[in-house]
Amino acid sequence: MQMNNATNRRLIVSKATDSGQPARLGTLDFDEANRATLSLEDSGPAGVELQKGWEEISIMEELTWKQSRPDVIDGEKVMRIVGEKVKPGDATYIFAVLNTLERKHGYMVDMESR
Repeated sequence: MQMNNATNRRLIVSKATDSGQPARLGTLDFDEANRATLSLEDSGPAGVELQKGWEEISIMEELTWKQSRPDVIDGEKVMRIVGEKVKPGDATYIFAVLNTLERKHGYMVDMESR
């Protein structure tokens, strides 16, 4: 998957409040080398939790980007879950970060096109 350097350079990270509404906690901005910097917008416990989660993710040598892909097994159409290894700086790193934040840390993550 190719990524245009002019778009999809920011992830907006939120978490559901007790009322179920999303509360924006921060953003991850990706530079030209596909390296990300976290900017916190919540200085409370939820922001601290996001900071710790990001510190954990950002030191990993690679992430697994989980995806579902259509496939055929024994003549039946199925959706196969596959994991693609992605390293910091790879063109798809932003998608692996989004996926990891949602899947492993329970955040709601939106991609902002600029």
